[in-house]
Amino acid sequence: VERGTLVGGPSGGLRVYVNGGGLFVGADGVEGVEVLARYEGEGLVCEGGDAAVVFCRVGDGAAVLTGPHPEFDAWRLDSGAVSGGEGYAGVVASLREDEGKRVEFMKALLVKLGLRVNEDGGEAVPALSELHLSDARPGQVGEMLASWREAGLFTTDEQGQEMLKGEANTFTLTQPDDLDLTSLRAALPTTSTPSATPLSAKPLTLIPHSTTPPPATLTPSFNHSSYFENLTTTALGRTLLYAPTTTSTTTLLEKNPTLLSRLPTGFTVTATTQLAGRGRGTNVWVSPKGALMFSTVLRHSMQLSNATAPVVLVQYLAALAVVEGIKSYGKGYEKVPVKLKWPNDIYALDPSAPTTKKPHNTIPSQETPEARAERERKKYVKIGGILVNSSYTPAAPTSNSASSGSFTLTLGIGLNLSNPAPTTSLTHLTSALHLGPPTPETLLAKILNSFETLYTRFCRTGFDGYFEKVYYEAWLHSGQVVSLEGEGGVRVRIRGVEGQWGMLITEEVEGGRRWEVRSDSNSFDFFRGLVGRKV
Repeated sequence: VERGTLVGGPSGGLRVYVNGGGLFVGADGVEGVEVLARYEGEGLVCEGGDAAVVFCRVGDGAAVLTGPHPEFDAWRLDSGAVSGGEGYAGVVASLREDEGKRVEFMKALLVKLGLRVNEDGGEAVPALSELHLSDARPGQVGEMLASWREAGLFTTDEQGQEMLKGEANTFTLTQPDDLDLTSLRAALPTTSTPSATPLSAKPLTLIPHSTTPPPATLTPSFNHSSYFENLTTTALGRTLLYAPTTTSTTTLLEKNPTLLSRLPTGFTVTATTQLAGRGRGTNVWVSPKGALMFSTVLRHSMQLSNATAPVVLVQYLAALAVVEGIKSYGKGYEKVPVKLKWPNDIYALDPSAPTTKKPHNTIPSQETPEARAERERKKYVKIGGILVNSSYTPAAPTSNSASSGSFTLTLGIGLNLSNPAPTTSLTHLTSALHLGPPTPETLLAKILNSFETLYTRFCRTGFDGYFEKVYYEAWLHSGQVVSLEGEGGVRVRIRGVEGQWGMLITEEVEGGRRWEVRSDSNSFDFFRGLVGRKV
């Protein structure tokens, strides 16, 4: 580790995981590049140098490039793997010995990038918690469990413990009447011990609450009574699975497809903390307390999708429901400045953002409306995101219609309620308006209420003029001028969303040609004014 360029890193060297990573040839002679760490040992150094990790400036930002994997936790490796070969167990042991140094090195890299990290080493990763299953309708949980037993989803071990086995997770069923619920929480581990065992392999305790919701003393971070009192839906969110700490609300559903196929429409999973939250592509992150995170099951028929309500547009309804749910939270919340970023992000006007100044040589009468709108867009920051995954179940063989199958959708939504970093939070916004902070229970109910209303109408009318009006009022992009990278940088103006496939409609600024841009990538960045067109 180069102490002269990397402040706060471990003294001396450290051992980290390498999997075919290269070195940066001639890095010492490149202007603007700083070598942060170097390889040591035979086979890792060549005539081109020994630079293993480098820092460089990129535009207004910076990047750290690394050949090895300092982000990789050696406890994820199985020291007993036969495929490791001779001496593999010793290699894994040596990596684990330097785990503390690895964390110290990673923190130093983040600080080098200008990020803020915990000075005290941070809180330990919490252990997976128990799961609480409840329903707004007394007795419904018992009926659902009975249907699972009839379907053969439960097994019983030698001790008579009932177990629900999914493809990825095993759930041990524990009846509330059989134990002291408070002592259960005390008996569970509070932190996760480093282990090569995947999180999904650890059995989870499932506690069904058939008659009344879990008491607030058992789930102090989520008040079930408040949630159900604010819920006005007929289906969405009526059945709720809550976990203080879980891997991912979406993963619990999607990675156990047999169980998913038996869940009622509207079944919702929420958590206070996620250890492996999912985003677009392969993005994964730890979601700390202070965010609203949930996933909801929705079934949408192929026939309905082909007729009036294309399934691809459901993600737009979900984004709109988040905005409407926030604005309907309570008196004064209609003024909270939240917007949609196409296709599936929630942005907010940062109350701490400095006033964006006009170019020094521009007088008010010369600034175009497009330029003013662009200045305002740059004040918005991301506070939430939406991930909608789908699977298709064909119709039964006896069906006469090839289009009578259905999609099972998992709507995953995350929204920052109170964490001050990395951008801003909903609480920060409401505080600036002198409003009380939102609670996860009430906001979850409000969003589900809005979504069910929107979805019911959508199934009847499709993405009609009403949806166009409310969607465009809520998004950031009306009239925005951007460039199509795939078309040689041609300048186009955003006109709207196409109502059949959900693609972005753009029109050439000079010439009038039109393009439709797909929404299946992350390359649309209105801060850069670029749209990556995928074909």
